[in-house]
Amino acid sequence: VASDVIAINEHVTSGVNGILVPPKDPQALARAITQVLQDRKLQTTLIQGGSATLQQLSSSETQQQWLNLYSQYS
Repeated sequence: VASDVIAINEHVTSGVNGILVPPKDPQALARAITQVLQDRKLQTTLIQGGSATLQQLSSSETQQQWLNLYSQYS
């Protein structure tokens, strides 16, 4: 569960690998946390989606893209 802000929402898709809530909305945050705690199917979906996202972000292709980006600005 995370705030729907730049950088986070580039990697988190609500309902796929996390739940995004509006920033500075504690009620939405509480509802989303409660939803994840109570919904086993949603938990499984988010775990699987999170694992896939982690694999993608840790791939050698993604690492090379970051290195290329950094080298452009150094």
